[in-house]
Order: sequence, then C-alpha cells, then structure tokens
Amino acid sequence: MKPLEVTIIAPKRSFSAGVRSELVCRSSGSRPPAQITWWKNGSTRLVTSEPHASVRQTQSPDGNVSLSSLSFVASPEDDGSLISCRVHNLHIINEPMEEKIRLSVHCKYCVGNMDVPFSPFPPFEFSPRCHPSPDSYSVCICVCCRN
Repeated sequence: MKPLEVTIIAPKRSFSAGVRSELVCRSSGSRPPAQITWWKNGSTRLVTSEPHASVRQTQSPDGNVSLSSLSFVASPEDDGSLISCRVHNLHIINEPMEEKIRLSVHCKYCVGNMDVPFSPFPPFEFSPRCHPSPDSYSVCICVCCRN
C-alpha cells in the first residue's frame, strides 16, 4: 500500500539562528513502511548536504506509522527556505507524497528598525528580515551570537 498521509510536526513557528532545532515527519498507511527523505528548497537533499543536520527514523510496532526526526542548526541564510518531507513506498511506482514548511529564522538578539527618512547617516536594522524604506538610506545588518 502507498502512504495515506504525511505531516510535518514543528514544535514552534520560528527558529533561532545557531540553535539546534528538530522537525518530525509522520507518515501512515504504507505497507511496507514508507521511506522518508528531507529536502531543502525542493532540490537539495538534507543530511547529505548540510553539515549540521542528522536524521533518525523510527516505526510504530505495527509498522503502520513511520517517523523521521530532522535535527538541524538553522542559519540566517535559511530564512524563507522551504523544507519538505517526501514519503514513498519503494515497492510501488508512484509520485511521493510531500509536506512542506517555510522556515522563519531569527537571530538570537535583534534590535528594532531605527529607520530615519533622508538621514545623512545610514540607519541600521539588526534583523534577517530587513526591508528598507525606498525613501531613506538604509543598511541591513543581522547580528547573531555564536555558541
């Protein structure tokens, strides 16, 4: 049987840069148990390409539910990236089922926007989500602490 469902379980809505986080992919209904893989932006397979990522796979005792836990350390550059969990049964020729989550990555310490229109000195926003006003001189800087 092919998988009947796939769900990503995220413990929080945003992630902190430099801090280890975990996502869990849950699939049910596949016989034999489904193979679960993690992808970044649709084309890069995680774990094989990310140095700070690891995956742990488990199944329920009856084999009906497969779980895959992705442990990773997000960086400011990961903000906005799509992480997807692909699930398929290797014994059935069909398209894999997929669930996606968009990462929202924040720096540990951020200072709000200090934007001043038409200032001779560039104001700064310490945030990975900087959108300077078009009628001001703005520079965006993200400050992150390393553990």
